[in-house]
Amino acid sequence: NTFLIFILTQPVVSQVNSGWQWANPYPNGMTLNDPTFFDINTGYCIITNRLVKTTDGGLNWVNVSSGYSNIYSYHFINENTGWIIKDGNILYKTTNSGENWNLISGNFINNCSEIVFLNENLGIAIGNESYPPMYNTKGEILSTTNGGLNWNLFSDTTVGNLKSIEYLNPNLAIVLTHKTTFSLNTLF
Repeated sequence: NTFLIFILTQPVVSQVNSGWQWANPYPNGMTLNDPTFFDINTGYCIITNRLVKTTDGGLNWVNVSSGYSNIYSYHFINENTGWIIKDGNILYKTTNSGENWNLISGNFINNCSEIVFLNENLGIAIGNESYPPMYNTKGEILSTTNGGLNWNLFSDTTVGNLKSIEYLNPNLAIVLTHKTTFSLNTLF
């Protein structure tokens, strides 16, 4: 088997006649994380621990988490309804594209890595808890059937460093960890 690896050490800023051009934000040292678009114009992403939204394909971005910094994760099921995790364990929900946020649950999970909702009610949160003496991590997987009002411990795993989750259907999710991937069956 042959593998081909490309390593770029400098960003490519432009190419002559490529048809591509920088939109916004122009390269400015800020990292865009976890972009989600619902159509060619409307999307969300995290920039510098704040949730921002575009309605013009990324030409302009507006902070929709005003008053809420240190956003760890977010998930929208449509352009209006979404959830954010603030400070690693506080859950807020919006039903009007981030104009207002309502506290849903506080301190419900340790160091949330990601939250994902399949629909208005079914959601999964993954987090990691550090504990002495060596500050190893222990993963937590929680599930909800009522939009985040109540959470059930699905798994308190010794596998730590839970990084990401892909929610495939009400009975199957894939969890990516630092060292391995595993699937969850019968979530609810």
